[in-house]
Amino acid sequence: MDAPVHDKRDSTRHAGRGFTLLELLLALVATTLVAALAISLHFGRPEVSLSSAADLLADDLRLLQSRAISQGRPATLSFAPDGRGWIALAPDDALPVRRLDSDAVFEGVRFDATSVPDAGLVRFDARGVPDQDAALVLRHKDHTLVVEVDRRLGLVQGPR
Repeated sequence: MDAPVHDKRDSTRHAGRGFTLLELLLALVATTLVAALAISLHFGRPEVSLSSAADLLADDLRLLQSRAISQGRPATLSFAPDGRGWIALAPDDALPVRRLDSDAVFEGVRFDATSVPDAGLVRFDARGVPDQDAALVLRHKDHTLVVEVDRRLGLVQGPR
C-alpha cells in the first residue's frame, strides 16, 4: 500500500483561522457583564462598605497625624454635621474632601453623630498628639465599626 499523501494546502488553509470580530465582541461583552455583576455584589455587602469607609478614615487620620509631625504644625480634621464625610482644614491640603454619600462604595455608611467630638473636629498638635480622645462610630444598617483616637497613647486605632 502506498503511504497517505498529505496535502500542504489543507493544513495552511486552517492554520490562519482565528476568532472573528463578532466572537471577540461577544466574549468582551460577556466578561464585562460578569465583572460588573461581581463588583456590585461584592461592594453591595454592608460589611465591605463599612470596612472600606472605616479603613479610609483611619488612614486619613494617620496621614494627618504624620503630616502634623513632619511639618511641625497642628493639623485638624473636620467632620460634616450630617455624618457623611470629613475634610482636612486649611492649611493642610493633604486630603481630598471625603463624602461617603458621593461614592457608591460607601453607600449607606454614616457616622453616629454622638461619636463625633465636640465641634466636629479632631486636632493633632505639632507633635502628632490628639487634643482629645475620640471613638468615631461608623454605621451601615445594623453593622458598626469604631476608629479610636487615643490621646494618652497618641495613636489612631482601628477599625474595630
